Formats: sequence, C-alpha cells, structure tokens
Amino acid sequence: MSELMTPIPFRELMTWITTEYRRDGAVFGVHKPYKAGMKKLPIFGETIETPFGPAAGPNTQLAQNIIAGYFAGARFFELKTVQKMDGADLAACINRPCILAEDECYNCEWSTELYVQQAFEEYVKAWCALKIMAKELNVPVVCLSQLSRGPESRQDKRPMLSDLRESGSIEQDADVVLLVHRPDFYDKEDRPGEADIIMAKHRNGPTETFHLAFLGAYSKFKDMPQDYNSDQGV
Repeated sequence: MSELMTPIPFRELMTWITTEYRRDGAVFGVHKPYKAGMKKLPIFGETIETPFGPAAGPNTQLAQNIIAGYFAGARFFELKTVQKMDGADLAACINRPCILAEDECYNCEWSTELYVQQAFEEYVKAWCALKIMAKELNVPVVCLSQLSRGPESRQDKRPMLSDLRESGSIEQDADVVLLVHRPDFYDKEDRPGEADIIMAKHRNGPTETFHLAFLGAYSKFKDMPQDYNSDQGV
C-alpha cells in the first residue's frame, strides 16, 4: 500500500466514472452495481440495505474509494476522523501502520496524508458524485449531517438549513433536507415524547413540518396515535 494519497479533481473524477460505466458498466473496476432487494436490516432504530462497508482508513478518505465501495454495495461507512494535526507534523509523530492487533491479524491502517481542507473536499466530492450516480442508477443517496451550536444560542431552538455543518454544499446539492427537532430535549415539559420532522428544503415541491412520536428507549420515530391532542401531548 502506498502511503501517498492522490485526490482526483472532480471533473476528472466524473469523466472517469461516466466513461467507464457507459463503456463497461463498471465503476473503478467494480463490474456490477449492488441492487438491493426488498429485505432491510435494522440498525440504530432505522433500516439499512446491507450492514457491510469499509472501516476508517484509505477506503473512506479518498472520494474514489468511497464511490467504489458504495457501487459495490457498501452502505455503512466509518469515516476517518480528521485530526487537528496534519501534513508533515502528523507524519512525524504517527508510526505506520498505526494499529497492531495480534489477535486479529495485522491491521495496516495508515494515518491520513491529507490536509484538513483536502479531507473535507474528498467527502464533498464523494457526496456530489454519489448524488449524480444515484440519478443514473435510480438509487437514493442519504447523507447524515451534524448541526452547529446555532439552535442552542437562539430562543427558538428549531433547527434551520444554515445550522448544518458546512451547510453550503448540502443546501445547494440536496433535493430534500429533513431536520429533527425535539422540544422536550430543551424543556422536559414542552410536548414530551414528540418530535418535529422539518422538511426545510424540497426541490420539487412544498416544504412542511411533520409531527411524530419519539420512542427514546428504541431511538425510533412513529406516527402519532389517532386520538392525538397537541394540547395534551403524546
């Protein structure tokens, strides 16, 4: 394994993907796209098409590797944590490989050679490329994003588009953005057990807010009961 990581410019990345796919039906040497069946598996109160995916390392640091993994069927990605230290300073203090698990063979995990801004750009490129591929392959792409501390500093705690971390790319490229707001997270007496799913963006239709019940013990949302009264709560 080379210790050097070579990001591919986005235009070149997309030209490579589209040319190879139209010519051979492959993407970065993966000859057959994974097509999920009807069966889904439970995970963290949600469902996933397959529990397989790459661990943190080179396979989730470069856009082309994330894309190849998704095309092959990976749906669970452990993204590499971006350190505050990067470049030569990081290389000088981190041995390679940085993990030795004698009871689990030898894990050759290399610390990132990318600078922080480069690492961020790789994730953005992968997101954009997968979105374009999704339309070509008729496969939806779901991106989970953390929120900034913005809502906590406002009197109105409901999240907004601008609260998304690095929101510029997500706001611009996403067709639909859903934000989760639980009033009782801030005030236990404020609509306990309820959650608002705020459709903050809908490229092809109107926006709306949906009221759901939140089952904290299972980290699960479900429809409100038919006799739900907003004044009484769940």
